[in-house]
Amino acid sequence: MTSMQNISETNMLLLGVGNAGGRAAYYVFQRGSLPGLRICALDSDPESLKLLNGLNTVLLPEPPENLAADQPADPLAASAVAVQMLHQALDAHFPTIQLLLVVTGLGGRTGYCYTLETLRYARQKSLACAAVVAMPHSFDTPAQYTRAEAGLRQLREITPAVQILPCAEFGHLFLHKAREEAYPQAARWLAESCLGFLHPFAKLKFSNRPPAKSGRKDDPNQLTFIFSDQPRGIFTGGLPSNYYGQNFDLPTFQRLKIDIDDGK
Repeated sequence: MTSMQNISETNMLLLGVGNAGGRAAYYVFQRGSLPGLRICALDSDPESLKLLNGLNTVLLPEPPENLAADQPADPLAASAVAVQMLHQALDAHFPTIQLLLVVTGLGGRTGYCYTLETLRYARQKSLACAAVVAMPHSFDTPAQYTRAEAGLRQLREITPAVQILPCAEFGHLFLHKAREEAYPQAARWLAESCLGFLHPFAKLKFSNRPPAKSGRKDDPNQLTFIFSDQPRGIFTGGLPSNYYGQNFDLPTFQRLKIDIDDGK
């Protein structure tokens, strides 16, 4: 069995912005994350942030209610305090990362405002930037549609790496059709898309332990089962038991990176 260990270097940041982005970031956190990935959530709703237990969160001022849905350029220009708080939160992470992935729903004011300002600021810092975003559902308000469309146009001017879920067109394809399931399923799609986007950039280290001596030759076509790659607790059928980012479903010797001599 091939063993895998995490490299302590953190070179990627997944930033969930707003309610949808925070849910998606927390789902990635619960799945066990990826080597080299730091996860954080930004929101203007303190109650939503309280639900993200164990995740690094930042509470920001709520965007103005009179914000025009199609307001161009700099939606936070009128709030210097909000911009300063956001930049300070980002400065705590930016010096140690090379890739920023923002995940959000563009229909909400928080997701719209802070996503655009975050990516603009990251580009000023010469970081590689990408975004995974959900557009409004068919039952959302016209204002949310207008805001999301304006935000998407501005987003594509900042970075060409934008992955979109058009919820109005694809929402009915989700397994659960109930309206109350629409937002959770969109958040899960966002999370799974983030993991797929980031996985090729994750810094993985395979142990250089020599293969065990055996008369049996390994089949080159044999699939390799890596325990730490499994997205759910394989013995429980549920999510892994995570505590401050550690996956406690792993055997203790793997979690503590202890190499056990097999005696061969």
